[in-house]
Amino acid sequence: RHPPVAAPVQICGGMNVRSVHKLEPATEFPARLSVGGRVTALPKETFTALGIVAACASTDSTRYVLNGVLFTPEDGGVLVATDGRRLAAAPVRFTGRSFILPGTAAHVLTHPDFATRDATIRQPDDDDRTSPYAEFRSGPHTLIAKEIEGSWTTAGLTRSMNAQFDVFSRQAEKILEFKLDFIDQAFRNIEFED
Repeated sequence: RHPPVAAPVQICGGMNVRSVHKLEPATEFPARLSVGGRVTALPKETFTALGIVAACASTDSTRYVLNGVLFTPEDGGVLVATDGRRLAAAPVRFTGRSFILPGTAAHVLTHPDFATRDATIRQPDDDDRTSPYAEFRSGPHTLIAKEIEGSWTTAGLTRSMNAQFDVFSRQAEKILEFKLDFIDQAFRNIEFED
């Protein structure tokens, strides 16, 4: 038997914690979104790569477009995330349209309920920009995430990656130069006996 709608519900938990909640009618709960469009298969390895790449996504609220992971079909599929200083990319099998998945949704998708089996993604068609949602399904589990709107082009990422590589190369050269100088100085101070 279900309690009447207006009746409060008492929830008891460990350590004798009690709270009383008023029940709301089911009509107050928002309707589930329906995402129409093309369905694409995602192997479970995609979610492993997603967990690794998402660690580089920004959490800075002023750089909203960087707060997620770019899914792009270029080169057979690539996941990319950056916070402006670090950049991570991983190849995956993805043939849908490009979009940016929010970091919070990426975190949910790395849960074993999604990450331990192959899944599907449903996206609206390219010409339907009125529904900026992506639907991920894995077994009985479904996640519908609103895509981050913004311009995060592959050309911009390539420039960012090249700039970061240049900085890394210069730092590596300086470290190598320092180590060679150190070794050279160390050998100059060594005296060999006959």
